[in-house]
Formats: sequence, structure tokens, C-alpha cells
Amino acid sequence: MARGRKSQYISKITNKDKQLLHAFKSCGYLIDKHVSEYVRERRIAGFVRDGYVSKHIYYEHKQKQSITLYSLTEKGKKLCQKEMGAKYFYKSSSPRHDLEVTEKYMSLSQEQRNTWITEGELRERVISMDPKYEQRLLDREISPTDGAYVVRDGTGLERFITYEVVTSAYGRQEIRAKEEFATVLKSTIEYTKI
Repeated sequence: MARGRKSQYISKITNKDKQLLHAFKSCGYLIDKHVSEYVRERRIAGFVRDGYVSKHIYYEHKQKQSITLYSLTEKGKKLCQKEMGAKYFYKSSSPRHDLEVTEKYMSLSQEQRNTWITEGELRERVISMDPKYEQRLLDREISPTDGAYVVRDGTGLERFITYEVVTSAYGRQEIRAKEEFATVLKSTIEYTKI
């Protein structure tokens, strides 16, 4: 009797899988070096075959090379919702921008990564603090950053850090709105300029 294709390659979600899914939820795109920090090549291939993750080729003009990108599919987002209760997913800007967000996320400790929240979560957090902020968001007086995370010092004190990737398209008003958003959250803001 001939062996057929397995109906599903990913039958159980491990803790490393959850960390991988959190990275996807938080950043949008991951590349091979990021994925390999969590799972082996066969495991990510299983996520791709089962339709949870899609694989893309992106040409990076600055480095003049093709890069393999991975991102969650709609099925993958449903898996995150089911397994982790994920509600907000990073909304993609462009691969170049999103990979800068990913580099920041991956530079953090796993403890800090676990605290990462997306732009959508930040928006909801501010509105829940005071509904008047919703109008300020609509008026673009304040604007959520790409993400945020918590840093704990040796004494247990926590600092909230917001993070934004700034492109050449950003004007002074957009940057001011990001800074004002960080002020509302009583956080510091970090930038990466591309």
C-alpha cells in the first residue's frame, strides 16, 4: 500500500512554536535566520505545507540580493487566535520597513519579546485610557508607533519603550505625533531611520 501525504504536518503546537507565532504576530515578516532561532527547517516547512505560513521572495535593492520572507496566512492568524488568544496582528507597511521592526524585536531578550505589543494594541490601550484620545488619533495629533515593549531593571522597576521605524517619507508632523503618543503612554521612544 502506497503512503500518501500526511493530512497535517503540524498536529501539536510547542512552546517554541508559540514564540515563533508571537514573532509573526508582532512583526509581520521573518527571514530564515529569525525562524531558525525558534524552529528547525523541517518544522517551518510543515507550517508552510499546512497553510499557516506563506513563503515569499523579496529582492532587497540596497543589498542587491533576494531574501526569503515568511509571514502568517489567514489560517495562521486563526491558529494564533486559537492557541494564544492573539487579537492584534502587525499590519505590514513594506518588507524593508517590516524587517527593521523584526530586527528590533529579535534584538530583545525573550522576556522583552513576550511583552511586545503591536500598533493596534497600542491604539486600543490609549483609547481605553481615555476615549478622548480616539479623536486625537483621528485628527492625527497622536499616532501609535510600530510596537512597544517593557524593560525591567535589576530592582524590578519597569519602563515602557515605544518603537518606530522612520522612513524618508516622514515629515516633522508625523514624528511629533509619534512622540506625543509616547508621552500619553508615559514611555520613551526609540527610532530606527531607514
